[in-house]
Amino acid sequence: MPTWNAIFRKKGLYLTEPHEDMNEIIRLLKKEKARRVLDLGCGTGRHTILLAKNGFDVYGMDISEE
Repeated sequence: MPTWNAIFRKKGLYLTEPHEDMNEIIRLLKKEKARRVLDLGCGTGRHTILLAKNGFDVYGMDISEE
């Protein structure tokens, strides 16, 4: 199985749109009054950015240097 770095080098920045379930996740986080979110394996940051735009204090972490 190719690593994320190999996929990124071949395809570039291709995971840019948030997953279709993110609106529901945001709704649940707000319902639970979450304020901070840790996005582990954030990759391109597509969900990190969306969560921040929705008022969360977001931290993203990914093992890939690229």
